Amino acid sequence: MGFALIALFLIWSPGPNAQERLYLAGAFAANIYGAFFITLFSMPFYGGRAYDDNGYRSFAVAGITWDANATAFSLQTVLLLVSIALLRVD
Repeated sequence: MGFALIALFLIWSPGPNAQERLYLAGAFAANIYGAFFITLFSMPFYGGRAYDDNGYRSFAVAGITWDANATAFSLQTVLLLVSIALLRVD
């Protein structure tokens, strides 16, 4: 929660270096998403799985099994990368 509040402060506070502050907030988000994917891809090493018995289960679309968390984080990562690529503050 504290990490998110720092990012919100960087995004919304007035002052100089606005573009640099936005890049820093984007780097915060990239670190969070990166940690998720490192954990996701290392699950076979420690016997983990991407869902809980009482939580969201994987679902199949067109014969491909999708995990809800991995799908959501993938979409958020794409949105973050596109946002950073289009970032321009005047």
